[in-house]
Amino acid sequence: APWCEEEWTAVDDRVRGGKSRSHMTIDKDSLQARFFGHLEITFQQSGSCGGAGFASQSYMKPIHAPELHYCGILLLVKHDVSAPEREFHLVLKTTLPRRRPDGWRESNITYERSFSPPHEGKSMHIVFPWDCFYPSYRGSPAPDAPPLDPAEIKELTIMCRSGFGKQHGDFSLFICKVGLVTTHKTGFVKVVDKIVGAIRRLFTCGVNV
Repeated sequence: APWCEEEWTAVDDRVRGGKSRSHMTIDKDSLQARFFGHLEITFQQSGSCGGAGFASQSYMKPIHAPELHYCGILLLVKHDVSAPEREFHLVLKTTLPRRRPDGWRESNITYERSFSPPHEGKSMHIVFPWDCFYPSYRGSPAPDAPPLDPAEIKELTIMCRSGFGKQHGDFSLFICKVGLVTTHKTGFVKVVDKIVGAIRRLFTCGVNV
């Protein structure tokens, strides 16, 4: 099955009073998604910290991926050469954030890993083993948090973050595939036929975990 825009939701710093924005569109011919938007870091409002902007798209459905069967997540991504070079984050949540009376989402522990696609616009496969995800709270390390339990993933997010002013402005990333991976006896990584809101096809690549 191809990407479905309706399965992805914008979660931007507007939930904290910011002004950053993100979008996810699907190219029906190439069957790839484009994650793009704008990081705004000049705001200074109540409950927000100037320079700490973020924009993201979240897949808010449970992903049961026990370590017994799966060893991580694979992304096939490509930098949009029409946009500036950016660093992105893959973010996982094992508990759903609560909603405040004003509708904003409360912060909670996340598990994340940064990545930067090749700047020349070439496609890149990235394998994220479960143990590479570090716990974080509002963008800062949370060393006292428990390790990621992939059997309890409640939300998967693709994020572009300002890093307290390190990057801002427009961003754009093509996402061709998102998949769960398992290690076979050959030592190669294979995308199994259980895909997170992406293309449900079998794909093999020579990448070692």
